[in-house]
This record gives sequence, structure tokens and C-alpha cells, in this order.
Amino acid sequence: MKGNKRGISLIVLVITIILIIIIAGAIILSLNGSGIISRAHKAVDSFNEGAEIERLQVILSSAYKENMLTEESIKEAVDKEFGTNTSKVKMFEDGEITIFVPSNKKEYYVDNNGKISVTKVENVMDTAGFSGSGTEANPYQISSIEDLILLAINVNNGGTQNYKNKFFELTRDLDFRLISSYIEYDKIVDEENNIDLITSMITGEGFTPIGDSSHEFSATFDGKEHKIKNLYESRTGNVALFGNAADNSWQAVPSIKNLTLNNVYLKTSTENAGGLCMGRCWVTNCHIDGTIISETGQASGFEGAMRGLRNSSINATIKGKKHTAGLFSSISGSVRIENCVIKGSIEGRDAGGIAGYNYRTIRSDS
Repeated sequence: MKGNKRGISLIVLVITIILIIIIAGAIILSLNGSGIISRAHKAVDSFNEGAEIERLQVILSSAYKENMLTEESIKEAVDKEFGTNTSKVKMFEDGEITIFVPSNKKEYYVDNNGKISVTKVENVMDTAGFSGSGTEANPYQISSIEDLILLAINVNNGGTQNYKNKFFELTRDLDFRLISSYIEYDKIVDEENNIDLITSMITGEGFTPIGDSSHEFSATFDGKEHKIKNLYESRTGNVALFGNAADNSWQAVPSIKNLTLNNVYLKTSTENAGGLCMGRCWVTNCHIDGTIISETGQASGFEGAMRGLRNSSINATIKGKKHTAGLFSSISGSVRIENCVIKGSIEGRDAGGIAGYNYRTIRSDS
């Protein structure tokens, strides 16, 4: 009898444990469904980031007071504070600072007012070059600033036949001012003036557009809802992320989609400023904010979207000497525009919202 009682007690205990596990699981599922756990995690992350920012502010304040505000002294203090030896620091000529702590998977950006913003860093690349095969099922991967530079070099030199009918996709957000967006941010690219890669991308002429008057980008570029931030170009010739997205043979339909450009500065002293693109392509779900300037020519946000522009927006300061507008400097052929938003300021000859100058009829389909 005693053995039976012990057996029954054991069974009851097991059943009780199982019921507790089931009830606990149900509670967790309920909390997840209501978003309570997710909000709790975010609150903890926010608290941790707040503490990290305070620690960085102390480091920078101490370095400033001791007249030791150098990349080397900041790195030494950050390494000590965060228990690492792999932090990377870049001080820019405009006084802003970026601090990448790989062990934390975070980069801290300090603006001119001392405000610190935090970017979570995932999937840092250590080698340049496109993975993938360029097919729709396995597109070429753009994962670093160097990959964007390589794409521009290849297209502008007429390599790989302008990637006609190939596919590219952006795998993560890229920021021209963040160390973590580069593979070798400190690589010296101008030995005479001791200028590293990251400095060359945000000063001088900056980034070279993908495609030029002689060479087209004839592929599909899918941003996958990612952002490219702080794109900077100040040069002669046309300026845009894509300097010529087109296919003059009419055998391909270039497309740019699902991409946001934040805080662009695009300025040309001799030609036209096209914002996202020049040329003749499809643009879908793309968004731009920043400054777009042509000192002598036309300026707009989506100059090259002459095949069609859908579900896109611009919020920018746009200035031109000739036709200037939010979407197109001028429209001379048939172009379909759907669900687009224009904000900002537009200044130039024949300035307009949709188009600075229109050779056709603009109508709204009901």
C-alpha cells in the first residue's frame, strides 16, 4: 500500500509540474501577444543605452577638460570603460565623432552639440566584393560602403556589361559617417594628403555616382527597406546616387526600389542634380531627404524615374539654375506618377512641385 501511495504521489507531482509548465507557457504566449515582453526588452535596452551614453559623456568631458580630445585618448578610455581593446574612433574635421564598439555591436555618434545617438550594428562585413550570383533568386549583395564604391567603379568603367538584367540587394543600413558601414574605414586613399576612406567619402568630391553619361546601370537595385545615410557628393558633372540608371538598347528595364536616402548632400557646379537617379528607369517605394543643388543646371529628386515613379516621397531643399522641381526638372515624354509626396523648399527657374517644365499633359486618373 505504501508503495502504491508513493507511486500515486509521484504521478500527482509529475502532473502538477506539467500543468505548471503549460500554464506558464500560456502566460508567456499571452504576454508576447500583447507585446509586454517586447516592450520590457526595449525598456531594458533603452536603460542600458542611456547608461552607456552617460559613460561616454563622462569620457569625452574629461578628455576635453584635460585637452586630450584625440582619437587615441578616446579609444584608450573607451576600451578601459567597456572592457575591450577593439573600439574604433574617428574624429571628423567638422568636430563630430563616431565611436564603434564591436563587442557591444553598437556605434555611438557624437554631433557638434554633444548629443550622442546609438546605432545597433549587425552583420559587419570583413571583405569587399559581391556575394550572390546576380539572379533574381540569388542577387548580388551590397553590404558595405566599399561594395557601393565597387559597383560605381565597375559600371563607370564599362565592366560586366553594365549588369544588364542583373539583380542587386542592400543587406543592411549603410551610413557614410559610421565606421561600421566600412570594411577599412581608415584605409589611406590619398597618401599625399593623408586622407582615409571615410574622410574621402564625406569631404572633397565625395562619392562617385553609379553610372555616368557614357555608362549605364541597367540592373534592378532592391534596398529591402534599408537606408543609405549621409550620401555626400560635391563635384562637376551630374550628381545622384545613380548617375545613369538606364538601358539605351531597350533590352532591360532598370529598377530602383524599397530604398531610403537620409540626409543627402548632392551638389554639382557644372551639370544636373538628380537626387536618387539620373537616366530612365522605374522607381518604387523610394524616399529622400536632404539637400540637392545644381549651381548651373537642373535639379530634382527623381530625375531618372522616367519609366515610372510610385509610392515615393521627397522632403528636401532643392536649388537649381534651370528647371527645378521635387520630382522631375522637366517631363518631355510619357511618365506615370502614382502616390508620391513632395515636401521641402524648391528654388530655381521654372520651379515646380511635380515638374519644373512640362512638355506634356499632367492628369490625375480617377
